[in-house]
Amino acid sequence: MRLLLTRHGESEANRNQIYQGHMDSPLSEEGRKQTFDLVKRLMYEKVQFSKIYASDLTRASETAKIINATFHMPIVFTSNLRELDLGIFAGKNISELKVNGKDPLQEFFKNPHMIIPKGESLNHMKLRIKSFLDMIKSLNTFNTSLLIVAHGGVLFHIIKQLNIPFEPPKGTWFENCKLQELEQTHDGIWRIIRYNENKF
Repeated sequence: MRLLLTRHGESEANRNQIYQGHMDSPLSEEGRKQTFDLVKRLMYEKVQFSKIYASDLTRASETAKIINATFHMPIVFTSNLRELDLGIFAGKNISELKVNGKDPLQEFFKNPHMIIPKGESLNHMKLRIKSFLDMIKSLNTFNTSLLIVAHGGVLFHIIKQLNIPFEPPKGTWFENCKLQELEQTHDGIWRIIRYNENKF
């Protein structure tokens, strides 16, 4: 099986440095441009995939719909691919919430059992992702290629749950509308082929 992972295009909240989580925010003009540019690259490379799975949050679903306007593949939207529910932090300006340069969410990332007030724990998001991965493994054959449109945190934990020894290179994260490629060998081992469209 091959998985093509991409983070949604830039949202209006991204542009304004707003925490989102499960909060909905449409794509910005830049986000739509990023998505159309991704479509062009997929067409140029003649990338093959048979189905699209996407988060049902607007920034991801809108990205997926733009892509699918060209490829016309079956498309499935699921809440299991949503970003971590940030609860009380959603809708807040990132820089305004930092204290002495520290992100208040870091304590929740360090302790995956901690539940963000009015949100969820990291472990809960991981369970959602596991449920999603179990589903696609049961519904798709070994030779299937799938495109997954989701969020940075979700992409990271998909890679982790497939037991790929990967850490984003220092100072980097999943860029909007850049492609990650994962491949499963015949012995069931997963490996990462590219990260942010660069060979890995």
